[in-house]
Amino acid sequence: MTVKLKQMTLYRKHTEWRGKMRGKKVAWSLVLITILFMTVIILGDDGFGNNGDSNADSEDDVKISESAYPGIDIKAVIDESETYRMAIHYPVFEAPSLNQEIEAYVDSAKKQFFREVDKNQQHLKERPATFNVSFDIYRVSDEVYGIAFDEQSFVGGANGRQEGQIYHMNLESEEVFNPEQVIVDSQNNRKALYNYVLKEFQESEEYRDFFFKEYLQDLMLNSPDLFRKIILKDRELLLKFDKYEVTAGAAGMPEITVPLEEINLTLTETGQDFLKVDGKDESVTESDDEEKQEDQNSEVGNEEEEDKEEPLKKVALTFDDGPHSQYTPEILEILDRYDAKATFFMLGNRVEFYPDLVREVFDRGHEIGNHTYDHKDLTAMGAEAIQNEVGKASLAIEEIIGRKPKILRPPYGAFNEAVENSVQIPLILWTVDTLDWKHKDPQKILESVKSDVEEDSIILMHDIHSGTPEGLGKVLAYLDGEGYDFVTISELRNQGS
Repeated sequence: MTVKLKQMTLYRKHTEWRGKMRGKKVAWSLVLITILFMTVIILGDDGFGNNGDSNADSEDDVKISESAYPGIDIKAVIDESETYRMAIHYPVFEAPSLNQEIEAYVDSAKKQFFREVDKNQQHLKERPATFNVSFDIYRVSDEVYGIAFDEQSFVGGANGRQEGQIYHMNLESEEVFNPEQVIVDSQNNRKALYNYVLKEFQESEEYRDFFFKEYLQDLMLNSPDLFRKIILKDRELLLKFDKYEVTAGAAGMPEITVPLEEINLTLTETGQDFLKVDGKDESVTESDDEEKQEDQNSEVGNEEEEDKEEPLKKVALTFDDGPHSQYTPEILEILDRYDAKATFFMLGNRVEFYPDLVREVFDRGHEIGNHTYDHKDLTAMGAEAIQNEVGKASLAIEEIIGRKPKILRPPYGAFNEAVENSVQIPLILWTVDTLDWKHKDPQKILESVKSDVEEDSIILMHDIHSGTPEGLGKVLAYLDGEGYDFVTISELRNQGS
């Protein structure tokens, strides 16, 4: 059987991006493909219990990939409805006392957002509210980390809200502490900090046209919130301000670094030791500890040597929102049993937490696609913000596998003309939605595939949910029996060329 060439670019004239594709079969044209899709609700399932995968290895043999930050993992809560889109990412520690502090913050932020959504239900049906919580992590030593949250929401009106929240965690003592335990809160210290920060704002090409001196002065000399703006680092401080707090909105959330050798601060006894720890600062926006992989001899997802005279029917298995420290390794093992290649659309923030796992996915011959950095709704963003959200994820992936991903799956499957014009790589959606994010039921995953699969289908699953590995095993067994070959997205796009 000769497989027809089928181009998988998105339909450029698609204007109603909120269309549904659940349970639909898609007719592929030679040049363009029209995909009617439903908005996808994804609720991160980061538990570590037995997922009951009858096809997986025994529990004793399950491999859990280690984080790049020992003792810290990352959890995602991703959800949507008719009136909102939400993506929350936060760190998870081994110590329950540290998790309680973070979970209390996340819960409070969610409740505040949903109160606003409840007040604006009617007009949000026209344009859903958006809520995103992301974080940067800063390593001061092996035991001490600073966590800086960035909370962004838009519930109508002219402007959205963007705020920060900072925590400092000691993994050894299992304590949450604040900078006042390190820096004495005195007028002399406040004045020294203010004078340095004022000079930085005045000389900054990025901020000087937007900052308000009187706001900065009041915050730094009088406000009890000052020390909540400080990230402690090795031999320096990082001050992070909320949007509109000391600048116009165009400046975003300003950051100013203060080297301790350039100002005279009075430190507590704890602080004198704490701020002189030898070590490198790291944040999840960089991957300094990860060497770039040497040039590969083949492209991502290159086709293996084909021994068959007649090509099989092809189908592309895709996984979103990972990698996950437990479920992704399980999925890799199951794929290997069927010599199946798949495409993993990864989030940049999780990529930086699990670099070894990302490299393993790549080394096993699977394709890695871009799913943005923080799973933000790209349709609610301007061109520059879209490029940053996509580019940041591409860079994180490139630093680990040595190349940028060639395809992008937009979060929620949501895109518009601005998104298409802002990215330089093909947008890839799906034709079979297993709804694994919703029911986490392996048998229902199989039933979805049986109902909707056809030649050249793109099947959507998520490697962050407990039921997906077992469901994948069932799907592979069924499709293999039906004569399907399992290929990457790039292989499917390039067939016949």
